[in-house]
Amino acid sequence: MDASPERLLIRRAALLVTVDPELGHGPLGTLEHADVLIDQGVIVGVGHDLEATGATVVDVSGRIVMPGFVDTHDHLWQSLIRGCRTDGNVLEWLNDCVFSVAGAGLSEDEVRAGVRRRTLGWVHTGVTTVLD
Repeated sequence: MDASPERLLIRRAALLVTVDPELGHGPLGTLEHADVLIDQGVIVGVGHDLEATGATVVDVSGRIVMPGFVDTHDHLWQSLIRGCRTDGNVLEWLNDCVFSVAGAGLSEDEVRAGVRRRTLGWVHTGVTTVLD
């Protein structure tokens, strides 16, 4: 039996990341001091000072709230070698792609650009938290 409440109000998030620019500010649709109302496991409201009679209220003041999937294993920098040596075995791939790029002397800015490229791709697919 599911012990979660039927209606849940997440109240006063210091920062709410909606991942919908139509709901908030900027490309991630952020709102400050905002609420999320969930009914039967579905988000039914996002905004300020939402009313939710009968809902279980969780005060998240001072915290960040964001929806999305969590990826617990990724190598973000590898966006730089995506598609490299798809016709070889793992040793060929390591030699031709990983070790050659690692030895190429990439700058910090180049690696950061690769990581950023990968994270933007994840956000586009609904992943909002990554462990590299």
